[in-house]
Amino acid sequence: MIKRSKRQNNFTVVNNEIYAENRLSFEAIGLLTYLLSKPDNWQINPKALAKITEGTDKKTGINKIYSMLNVLINAGFIVRKKFADGTVEYTVYDGPVHANSEQQNPNHGNPDKANPNHGNPDKAFSETLIRTERQQELNTNKELTDNNPHTPKGGDNEKLPKINPDILKVFEHWKSRCNHPKAKLDTKRQKAIKSALSWGYPVEDLRQAIDGCSLTPFNQGQNDRGQVYDSLQTILKDADQVDRFMANALNPPKALNKQQQLEASNLAALHRYQAKKQGVV
Repeated sequence: MIKRSKRQNNFTVVNNEIYAENRLSFEAIGLLTYLLSKPDNWQINPKALAKITEGTDKKTGINKIYSMLNVLINAGFIVRKKFADGTVEYTVYDGPVHANSEQQNPNHGNPDKANPNHGNPDKAFSETLIRTERQQELNTNKELTDNNPHTPKGGDNEKLPKINPDILKVFEHWKSRCNHPKAKLDTKRQKAIKSALSWGYPVEDLRQAIDGCSLTPFNQGQNDRGQVYDSLQTILKDADQVDRFMANALNPPKALNKQQQLEASNLAALHRYQAKKQGVV
């Protein structure tokens, strides 16, 4: 007997084709459904996936992660592409887009190196999907640059500096993920992103931190003031903050129930009262 609770949020819709008999192992199904529960722009990092299982009853090593990814690639649920700059991109689908494509199989000496596939009709299709997504990102960056008040418009008398494309990528992801479609890239937001990049975080990590903030109940309004704290200045306040939100993206904190929210609110009010009484505030 299966009993399901009615859910209005925090759930994932999954294609039943994933569960077809004799298609995937239970462990591959588990990894695939985990990946499908993530935001659209979530980046797959095999090392980070291996860390997720630390502390569980059965830790999964990096080699096992690659093995399960290979199973999903061969079954057509994941397309892997290695670009000329050495980066590897995984695209996850909720239904098979091709079957047993050797072009997506890794070189056994280097798990991230894709082998060429000659005469595979699915190759052009899978590459088109990936390149289309990258082109959309480039078009978005160009559009942001053209519309940003800090970007020069081409006039001889305009010598304003161009915006770093990485800053635009992070800003666009924050607008979309945190639902701020009308937000503008002002000096403060540029400075916050630029600082985080200077600490050594790549764009993918900052996107992950933004995802983590969007999955953190406290920052999404479950606090004593009922206020949302998801500004770029908050997310990218310092390295510790970035690390904390990145971790929350992988293991989102549990939402507080009404009783816990009330207790947290009362405790916070007590702390403010005591601080005010002592002259701290």
